[in-house]
Amino acid sequence: MEQPALGPPQGEAILGKLDRILARLDAIEGQWRGMELQRKEMLNTEEAAAFLSLSRSHIYKLCSEREIPHHKQGNRTYFRREELEEWMAGERIKTVHELQLEAMRDNIDRELEKMKR
Repeated sequence: MEQPALGPPQGEAILGKLDRILARLDAIEGQWRGMELQRKEMLNTEEAAAFLSLSRSHIYKLCSEREIPHHKQGNRTYFRREELEEWMAGERIKTVHELQLEAMRDNIDRELEKMKR
């Protein structure tokens, strides 16, 4: 028995649903890769790029400039996930409140030194 041909409205609706399904599958696949990267201790260059949301070429540049912690095994480059997390955190920027407290402590210390003299 022949299947009836799908008209333009039905075909477009099916294609739209397929596009949404494919988009959801892509999102799930991305989440899965992210979970896999969280479990791995050592990452290759491609995985490190995905983990840091950087391009591979930028990773190579950072390595050549010794800006990012990495390990070499022959001509292969590897990254410890833990070291990348520490590198991402970088130097913490103090809040305005912390800077004000620090300035107040410095002023108090200077005044105490003056009083000792």
